[in-house]
Amino acid sequence: MERQNRLLCEGLARLGNEVHVITTGHPEGLEFLRKGEVAYHFLKGTPPGRYTTLFWQRSADKFQELHQNINFDLICSHSLGAFGYYRFGDKEREVPYTVVLQGTTLSDLHSIWIGVRQSPTFIEIAKFLYRLGRLIRYYLLCWRGFLSQASKIIAVSREIAETAIKEYGLVREKVVTIPNAVDMDVFKVSSQKRNYIRERYGIGEKEVLLLVAGRVEADKGMDLAVKALPEIVKKRENVKLMIVGKGSYYPNLSKIVSRLSLNDKVILCGYVKNDEMPDYINACDIFLNPTIRFEGFPLIIPEVMACGKPIIASRIGGIPSAVEDGRDGILVEPGSIKSLVDKIIELIDDQSLADKLSENGRRRAEMDFSQGRVVEQYLDVFDTCLRALDND
Repeated sequence: MERQNRLLCEGLARLGNEVHVITTGHPEGLEFLRKGEVAYHFLKGTPPGRYTTLFWQRSADKFQELHQNINFDLICSHSLGAFGYYRFGDKEREVPYTVVLQGTTLSDLHSIWIGVRQSPTFIEIAKFLYRLGRLIRYYLLCWRGFLSQASKIIAVSREIAETAIKEYGLVREKVVTIPNAVDMDVFKVSSQKRNYIRERYGIGEKEVLLLVAGRVEADKGMDLAVKALPEIVKKRENVKLMIVGKGSYYPNLSKIVSRLSLNDKVILCGYVKNDEMPDYINACDIFLNPTIRFEGFPLIIPEVMACGKPIIASRIGGIPSAVEDGRDGILVEPGSIKSLVDKIIELIDDQSLADKLSENGRRRAEMDFSQGRVVEQYLDVFDTCLRALDND
């Protein structure tokens, strides 16, 4: 959400719009920061990276303070970011607001439950119960009223749009779909980045490198890629799997690798900074996203497309909005190791298919997911909201 907000704000500012971001406390205590043409206002004393009642109260006050001098035209709320304006702000709400949905309450609950089923430990169950209570509270006290008063609701995928309409009882005409954006200047094809990572990890040029990246959680399905590897290696010995990321499921994943005697075939890289991710993506031959989580629109998919790599991903959540099966990627049934094995072998053996998926994916990233294209769509929505206000 942070990365999407940054790309959107920078793109809007580049086109001459004045953009201010009101956000949670800065880890180092900063209260104001200007990056390029975007002004960031950090609310000191609120927990960094978390929406809380205190944040909502203070964000409403900060908005009113800034509004007296700036005279804002519109608010764009990422998830419940601007809920404070609705709950504690001016009851007249003279400034219209839009809401960006990366997911919904039920889709989040479904994903959390999958994680518990995959790893039914005391910690996972406790996390589930805590998050269950929080999501129910948000649903009952926040979401329905907040969304009902929004001028427009922006869903990041068709699937999230349809789910939100049913779940929150929304008017269909109020909901639009705009995908997450990718920075095409950062994520791009680079043989230099490919060679650097492969040399660093001792991966031969003729070895096929599979890559999985993201938060290492039970519902991300990374264990499925590991469990698929023995069958793949039986048929194609020159294959290795690289896993980039860290999370609560990391120790379990490491144990699975050891139990299957795959230490020489699986490279666990741990946490990697986002600005280094293009290096790792370029190093791979096939990118895997075997998630069993109902995700809105995984940002990693357009990033991989922009780097010109073929994708094999689960047919779940908003992924079918990002990947057209057989054209710019391959979709498999979530949780199916056999399907994953079959498609990986097919792609290894059919270089022309791999090249087609790569080329089409790169083209689609440029046409549909680039920062410029996504910002244009947001501006169209914002203009619609402001025209409706003028007509009223």
